[in-house]
Amino acid sequence: MDSKKLYTQIEEKDEQIFFAFWKDHLRLFYKIAQTIMLPKCSESDIEDCLQESMIYMWKHLKDYDPERYSLKNWASMIVASRAKNWITSSIRHDRKMEKIQEHFYKNVSVMESSEESYLAMTAQENLMDLFDTLSYPAEIIMKLRYIYGQKPGQIADFLNMSVKQVDNCIYKAKQTLKRRWKREQENH
Repeated sequence: MDSKKLYTQIEEKDEQIFFAFWKDHLRLFYKIAQTIMLPKCSESDIEDCLQESMIYMWKHLKDYDPERYSLKNWASMIVASRAKNWITSSIRHDRKMEKIQEHFYKNVSVMESSEESYLAMTAQENLMDLFDTLSYPAEIIMKLRYIYGQKPGQIADFLNMSVKQVDNCIYKAKQTLKRRWKREQENH
């Protein structure tokens, strides 16, 4: 089927045709994303990127110009662009984590080697490990809030988010941690 005819059917919001098109070219799209994203990202990141690309393409069909590209080439460009954006956000995440750790080590005063200070440091390390299990941006937000004592407004400014987004993320992260804790308690 030629691109224009296929596009016309997809433009009419024929989901089955769209998903058939996506499935037919999934191996190509996967290779494109994999080439760009490995070794920096995991296989699940590649899959997430492909899902994001598919949704983006579906929502932005009006931007497709059949005179300039075939539908396959346009979709390939979307996948490549999304994969590059994924890498960029991953690098940004790594840099933010480095800044947070730098900030933490600069602000931690040298404590006496008493049992109390040892327990405080151990608790803080356990908290850091627990927050490491969360996904981005929840991991960063929880560390900034509960380890570094930042207020939601300060976190929102730092991460270029709204305060409401930060509050929602904190709430969801707490719920996730509670569920994990309950599961662990049931298993013991």
